[in-house]
Amino acid sequence: MIDTAVSRRRITTAVTVALAVTLGAGALNAPAFAAPAGGVSAAEGAQVAAATPTFPRDAEVVLAGTTGFLASNGTWTGYDGVTAERGVGHDWQATGAPDLMEAVDAFESSLVNMATGATVLSVNSQIAGPIRAFVGAAGTAIFTVNVNNTFLIHTKAGTTTTTRVVKGVPADASDITVQAGNASYGVVTYSATTDGTEKRYRGLVDLEAGGVVETYEVPQSTTGNVAVSEKVVVWSEGGDVVVTTRATGAQRRIAANTTGSPSHVGLMGDWVTYSSLGHGRMIAHNLTDDRTVAFWDSISSIANDPNGSQLMLGNGKAGEGLYRIALGADGVPASTLVAPLAPIPPVQLLAHTVPAVADLDRPGPYKISWTFSAEVNGWVEVRHVKTGASRIVFVGWSGVMPAVIDLQDPSRDGLPNGDYTWTVHVQEGAGPVLEKTGTFKITRKTKPHDFDDNGSADLLARDGSGTLWTRQGLGSPLKVGTGWGVYDRIEATGNLGGSAVGDVVGRDRTGVLWLHKGVGNGLLANRVRVGTGWNTYNLLAGGSDVTGDGRPDLLGVNKTGVLWVHQGTGKDTAPFAAVRKSAGTGWGVYNEIAAVGNVAGAAAGDLVARDKAGVLWLHLGKGDGTFAPRIRVGAGWNEYTQLVGVGDTDRDGRNDLVAYSPVGDKVYLYSGTGGWKAPFKGRVATGYRSEGVTYNHWS
Repeated sequence: MIDTAVSRRRITTAVTVALAVTLGAGALNAPAFAAPAGGVSAAEGAQVAAATPTFPRDAEVVLAGTTGFLASNGTWTGYDGVTAERGVGHDWQATGAPDLMEAVDAFESSLVNMATGATVLSVNSQIAGPIRAFVGAAGTAIFTVNVNNTFLIHTKAGTTTTTRVVKGVPADASDITVQAGNASYGVVTYSATTDGTEKRYRGLVDLEAGGVVETYEVPQSTTGNVAVSEKVVVWSEGGDVVVTTRATGAQRRIAANTTGSPSHVGLMGDWVTYSSLGHGRMIAHNLTDDRTVAFWDSISSIANDPNGSQLMLGNGKAGEGLYRIALGADGVPASTLVAPLAPIPPVQLLAHTVPAVADLDRPGPYKISWTFSAEVNGWVEVRHVKTGASRIVFVGWSGVMPAVIDLQDPSRDGLPNGDYTWTVHVQEGAGPVLEKTGTFKITRKTKPHDFDDNGSADLLARDGSGTLWTRQGLGSPLKVGTGWGVYDRIEATGNLGGSAVGDVVGRDRTGVLWLHKGVGNGLLANRVRVGTGWNTYNLLAGGSDVTGDGRPDLLGVNKTGVLWVHQGTGKDTAPFAAVRKSAGTGWGVYNEIAAVGNVAGAAAGDLVARDKAGVLWLHLGKGDGTFAPRIRVGAGWNEYTQLVGVGDTDRDGRNDLVAYSPVGDKVYLYSGTGGWKAPFKGRVATGYRSEGVTYNHWS
């Protein structure tokens, strides 16, 4: 809807203040462009004019002229369909004269013929001054107040502009505004002190004589336009329409029965019309027999025609558009479609930022966007070809803004690696749908604890029944399978077997090591026997490349305290090299180790180890399967039964550590800092809970 706020000197609550010129009951003659004599009543529907121009979208009607109409976007449209741009940089006010509008800027007020673009009268505050304010226009006259608070009327005859003092307005009048009345009268509204009390008045200004000939007291809060005929003057007060008989001054009130107070009034012969713009319908009320006719429930703007009809913008019987309300052959106001809304042009996809390949290994957001030619509603979706996993953003905003999807939205689980399609399905209002598609690929390096290939770190948890679960990112537990109670050690190892996702090894109680390859959806394949004799190790740790060849290795501390490295091969049939490498002795002091990858900025994977006193130590990897002397991280770590090098959980580019505490059944996250002196931040509870299930192993 058009902004109905009062400008620096407007008292109307709608910018469409071109007022009715009426002749008296039954005396209205419709102009050639108005509804024909055989027009239909509102109850019978609306007729579409034979030749119809269109009304601009996203605009309101501000002038109902004799040869065309003006929209709030500055477009003048003749009834023959020819358009012209009249600009939008002015404060416009209809004057009631055919096709005439007052255009006001900082220092000048001009009366402009919208049909031709010609200026009929111009008053410059600097030249004609000293003028303090332009206060309105009516007919072919401009009204001002000078620095002495004198109320003036400016008219033009030929090439001569004449300025006169308007008679009949008190010298102490303030807050003076003028709007159109009819062919003979303007309407002045002002405040003045009477008997020591400030009161509000409205008066009819005889445009020829230049003086006020009738004055009516109104409430201080009275706003809206005024309609004038030979017999009556009409305005709105609160929820009523006030009709004043000019000859006697007698008044009657009509209860408007509209949603909100009526903000616009008009006159058509014996009918008074009123509406509450932005709240609904227009009602025509017969002043003789009190019949009423209602016009729809979705009116956004109205302009009174100088010849006595009205143009109304809304959604009527023939659809959205500009309608003329005029007396039909039966003497009842009827509607005719003058100009349907202009068709909505097809939306264009101006640009998008979707790459051919999106590498999500880098930290931070990775936003892709689509930019359109108009304000749209609809949706944009990216969909994983293999699994159907998708991310959708719904579009429905004000203004032309791009649709954005963050492929690394920290509030959601990540999207899986692989091929994607993207689809745009949007439209402007009820216009034609724009549907575009494209493709792209998401890639990341395999993460040791990523079992669903979406870049999010997952945890493995085994319950007391031997059922293994994956805790997928922020999601709920996913059941992997049963029978995992046969293992006394389970390790997430990263990609051992050449797949694109992390794998898992389990050691049974006879010392046999088994490989479970990841399948990319959070589940694991059936086990494959890797080898025997693995019960020589008290501790196992996997998921980190400590030899610098780009493949994850498996580490074990044997019963004599020697740390051994089983170098990864990348082959699922033989995932470890035949020859193991010693990484040093003295590791028997530890009761828990975790391969954490590069947490301190070195070139290869690191290890953390907890001694029997609960002190945590960091061993920086040298990249050849050996480690630097240990660095003390901190004490008190004997609260935890499991330490897991989980990878980068918070997507800041640094690896993190997870610790499980049976105290309160909580899993804590220690985010990596990237520095060897203090490799981890303080612990934060992750929100992982057993949810009624007791887990006896985390990895």
